[in-house]
Amino acid sequence: MTNTTPELSWPSSGQPEAEPVDSGSAKSPFAAITVRDYITDALALVLLTISLFLHWRLASPGSGGDSSLAAGRIEVLLATIISMLSLGLSYIWRSGAFGTSWNYRKMQDLRLLANAPYLLMVVGYLIVELVNPKGLGTAVAFGLAGAVLAATPRQAELGDPAVDTARDRRWLAALLGLAGLCVLAGLVEIVRFVAIGRTLPLGPLYLMSPILLGLFTPVLFIVVALKISLKSNPWRLVGSGVGAAGLLLAFISLPPASRVVAGLYGSSPTFSVVFWMAFGAIAAAPSLERRMIHQPAQQTWQAVLAAVLKLGMAASAGVALVALVNLIRVLFTEKYVLRHFQETPFIWVFTLILAMLGIAGFVAAAAALKRGTRDGRKLGTTCAAIVFVLFLVLVMVGPKTLSWGLSGPAVILAIVFPVAILAIMWAPKSMREHFGAVPAANAGFSFEGVPRTSVLVAEAANPVTSHARLHELAAAYPQTHAAIASNPSTYPELLRWLEYVGSTGASGALHKD
Repeated sequence: MTNTTPELSWPSSGQPEAEPVDSGSAKSPFAAITVRDYITDALALVLLTISLFLHWRLASPGSGGDSSLAAGRIEVLLATIISMLSLGLSYIWRSGAFGTSWNYRKMQDLRLLANAPYLLMVVGYLIVELVNPKGLGTAVAFGLAGAVLAATPRQAELGDPAVDTARDRRWLAALLGLAGLCVLAGLVEIVRFVAIGRTLPLGPLYLMSPILLGLFTPVLFIVVALKISLKSNPWRLVGSGVGAAGLLLAFISLPPASRVVAGLYGSSPTFSVVFWMAFGAIAAAPSLERRMIHQPAQQTWQAVLAAVLKLGMAASAGVALVALVNLIRVLFTEKYVLRHFQETPFIWVFTLILAMLGIAGFVAAAAALKRGTRDGRKLGTTCAAIVFVLFLVLVMVGPKTLSWGLSGPAVILAIVFPVAILAIMWAPKSMREHFGAVPAANAGFSFEGVPRTSVLVAEAANPVTSHARLHELAAAYPQTHAAIASNPSTYPELLRWLEYVGSTGASGALHKD
């Protein structure tokens, strides 16, 4: 598959050629700025502004309350102001204030340099957090994402992709670097937790739970980043979705009394989504997007949906594994220890059952959507609703056990995945048109439980029916051979097979031309 992104012609000077000025009216210097660039600037400004009014580190008793706010820290305030001011650089450049010698490459470098203080400050705080843990707050997530958005080049600041390959690749390096930083921080936290947890009377299996949960975000980042490095545009969209999920979870965690704050944020090895929004901001960068291999919109969104369902299965399997490990631990732990920690096997059995049902829901949704029928979307929507209900119950029941520790994954499975599945199936225009055109395969059945011939023939003749489904129809229902042969999307191997088996119903259509 080749990259179908339209190429622009750029002069050897590295700057866009000026269009002829109409004698009647002068063209605005800001005409080349796209709507996407304006939205990116606005979103970065909003994220940076919100971060100032949130806790930079998680508040603790006797911490002084407002002293933990981001706006109360002079270094955070100064770095945030510099990042905010960098959002106006592109407009100043296009107004001519930098002179004619200034080009888009210098603009990209200046934008990155202006946001470097914020990025370095976050790395410094992360190092301090690993040495003296107090918990990074939601301000870090909002501010870091805003600074990353401010640092990424805008569409109006991009040059010839053939010339700027190295510049585009540095954002892939940034994505891989963030994944590596997350892995390193997670490993350090896990080692420290193991050193402390060995003294607890809950047994060595208790340590498996935070270790498995601590691997959740690093594994997610590594998988998505490696897929993006292979120029997979669907996985790049998944990476952007990770950022949107981080934003959604951040707003859920804003109330001071929210039970999911400590579970979703902070450098605790159990779970952390501090870097999710920043990861999504890098994945959405235009300079990274144009390096991808692009496909038609329908195929792209179908691949995105398949990837989301796979991640949902993996997340549910992870929760099930944690529940199974803890169930074994509880069954072999002394009763007086369980009474002291108010722990019973019930919560782990309950978690294991709901996680297994969640896996079944994701598998059923994937199987339904793979059929390529209109009913597949209905079943996929139903499965998303079932997953929402199952894990919402888990979110409400689980935290009553102090050692449960699955609030973060449960919230993600209850909210993020159902919202993502519904959005992908119903929001994109290409997906709505696709599901509107495909047949409802379950519209009629005979008394023997076999789909009616009219339904099968209609599906076999539909150009949007997948190759896999056409193969199934040809193998199982000979009455569809003529319709399959006349289908313009039927692949040559299947046509040759129909001719080889000598189907009388297909011979006329095969030799019509």
